Amino acid sequence: AALRSKNLTIRGAGPGAWGFDELNDELPEMLSFVAETEPPKLRVEKLSDIEKVWGEKVQDGERLVFTV
Repeated sequence: AALRSKNLTIRGAGPGAWGFDELNDELPEMLSFVAETEPPKLRVEKLSDIEKVWGEKVQDGERLVFTV
C-alpha cells in the first residue's frame, strides 16, 4: 500500500541495444569516469522495512536503496 501512492521508478542496467563492439569502444571512457567520480552516499534498508522507512527524510545527496 505504501508504494501504490508514490511516484516510483525501478531501474535496471545492462548493455541494452548496444552490441559488444560498441560497448568495447566506450568502455575505457566509462571506466575512467567511474574511477574519478565520488560514489553516492547510500542509505541501505531492507525491503521488508519499506513502510517504516518510506516517509523518513533523506539527507541531501543521499540515495535510499532497498535490498531484498
